[in-house]
Amino acid sequence: PSAYEVVGADGTTPAAPADQALLRAWRGEEFSGLVQWTGPEDARRAVVCSSRRIVLRDHPDEGAVGTVFLAWDATDALDAARVRDEFLGTVTHELRTPLTAIVGYLDLHHELEHDDVPAGGAAPTYLAGVRRNVRALADHIEDLLVTAQPEELGSTEMDVVAVARAAIEAAAGRACEAGLRLELEGPDTLPTVANEAAVRQVLDHLLDNALACTETSGVTV
Repeated sequence: PSAYEVVGADGTTPAAPADQALLRAWRGEEFSGLVQWTGPEDARRAVVCSSRRIVLRDHPDEGAVGTVFLAWDATDALDAARVRDEFLGTVTHELRTPLTAIVGYLDLHHELEHDDVPAGGAAPTYLAGVRRNVRALADHIEDLLVTAQPEELGSTEMDVVAVARAAIEAAAGRACEAGLRLELEGPDTLPTVANEAAVRQVLDHLLDNALACTETSGVTV
């Protein structure tokens, strides 16, 4: 490849002449938001291109009489987005490691609670609160990771009712402080295929807003 070339949106894959924005527009193709990088390899610029054919309103049967081609330099914006994504990716991966260990120890303690060890005092309640908040923190970290790398957002089999019940348990303390009733109505189970962290986030936000806007009685999910 030459020192001066056009590459795709990933900044590395060479674009064949027939796929380059100007030649596509010259052939009469219409497109919008096409990103290509152009220039010397050590100083490439990102260009966002759009192309539209011109058709005279009074003479539509004549077909297109020309082409409008627009391009703007988006290098700075794309560079800033890349730096942000790299930062978020690094931070979330670094946070994941200790958080995974914490969750593991909490789950182990939860299993021990069901053995023959007698439970008493406020410790179980406190540990349950820690467990809920660690799970919430883990969800927030997943949100950051998805923001940085949206391709990692995947769907699995999940139970919406179980997620809703967990969200209500996490918000129970806030509802109690506000003197509000918080309850769940619906079937015992509701299986579906979705991203569990995303569904949990939606439910958490809905509950936060509902509790913030409710002064008397309670909130029913």
